[in-house]
Amino acid sequence: ALRDSTMFPSWIDELHTIRLGANLDKIDNVLRPYKGFLFKLNYEQGFTKISSDLDYTRISLLVDFYHTFNKQHTIRLLAQYGYGNSKLPVYKFHYISGPEGFIGKELNEFGYYRTSFFRVDYQFRFNKNLHAKAIYNISPNYGGDFYPIEKDAIHGYGLGIKYMTAFGPIELIYGLGDRFMQADKNSMKSVYYLSMGYNL
Repeated sequence: ALRDSTMFPSWIDELHTIRLGANLDKIDNVLRPYKGFLFKLNYEQGFTKISSDLDYTRISLLVDFYHTFNKQHTIRLLAQYGYGNSKLPVYKFHYISGPEGFIGKELNEFGYYRTSFFRVDYQFRFNKNLHAKAIYNISPNYGGDFYPIEKDAIHGYGLGIKYMTAFGPIELIYGLGDRFMQADKNSMKSVYYLSMGYNL
């Protein structure tokens, strides 16, 4: 077999970890959320003292809030924070891009050992089955601390439409996001997200 390349190595780590988590779900409807909130907290620690190959710390926090007024207008506020120490392996990074995460990046393109982002959605309900939404999100000071927010911040924008069918929702989102870690950092790139069926 060929040896692993330095750019795309493989890992055969044996991990022994301690994991703790908390989950509080008060969202009214998993398929058509109109009100409520979701709170998730996860902690993972690898210890070489218990025969793990790696010592690392990984913490993730998510808060997701929905509120609807006049039965047609829904506001969503989403905040997510991921922390890892310098020993966190790449395959444990916090990958945050996607239709339910950070809009404006390809799936699994946007990840690091330390990430955070805030997202605001406005959704208009045409009828029981047809919804349209506008999205804005920002990842402040990418890869660093929260402040200053605009230092190396990554912005993303999106427009989407969702239709509920008997086989589950069909959703198409057009996203536009800042480029980063590239020569032309001030330009933007576009991306499409298409999802079909249930993802519970």
